[in-house]
Amino acid sequence: MRHRAPTAKPDLPPRAIFDVCVPIRRRTRRLAIDGDLSDWSDDFLLPDLAAIDGTPGFATVRMAWDEKGLYFALDVPRRRGVSVNPKRPHKGDAFFLWIDTRDVRDAPRAGRFCHHFIALPRVATGPKTLAAWQAPIQRAREQAHICRPEQLATASILRPDGYSLELAIPAAALTGYDPSEAPRLGMTYMVTESSTSQKQLWNVPSHLPFAHDPSTWAVIELVR
Repeated sequence: MRHRAPTAKPDLPPRAIFDVCVPIRRRTRRLAIDGDLSDWSDDFLLPDLAAIDGTPGFATVRMAWDEKGLYFALDVPRRRGVSVNPKRPHKGDAFFLWIDTRDVRDAPRAGRFCHHFIALPRVATGPKTLAAWQAPIQRAREQAHICRPEQLATASILRPDGYSLELAIPAAALTGYDPSEAPRLGMTYMVTESSTSQKQLWNVPSHLPFAHDPSTWAVIELVR
């Protein structure tokens, strides 16, 4: 973690004035995308960067990679039932993910290597029920190719005290993904919680334009 001089408001929270680079371990064995997180070890935990501001996050997020793609696992405790809103996912329980496969952080607008994915805990079934999809990034100077929802593998398990969710994004859905030539990626995420309207943002506070500005994202490094 490297300190950077603040260029905006002097009252920015501490995590917003650091350049963050997080090492991500390679997947060494098959991960079954079934919502069961027992095959994920703590070696894959993403650090809770919100805790730098003194406001620890409520969800636990893990990440892994291999040449075939990127993998994510969430565990979200809840006091009430899970609720989703596919048409307005910000209004329900959801996982929002932004990835720049080439870590092009010198421009405040997304380019063709920037991707936005949304995954929901599945609370209903049916042929038209989407659990994960890729969405365009607003104000992008160039959009990444939008993958088909069926290319994304996702599964979830709902419990009385919360839910777990897994998401696998194949390399074919990630324009520019090349771990050997470009192991540093830009990334940020947000987890929303419907019953309390809480939002867990990884490396930036909510008032920064993280949804469309890749220069605000953290860096992850795919290590072997």
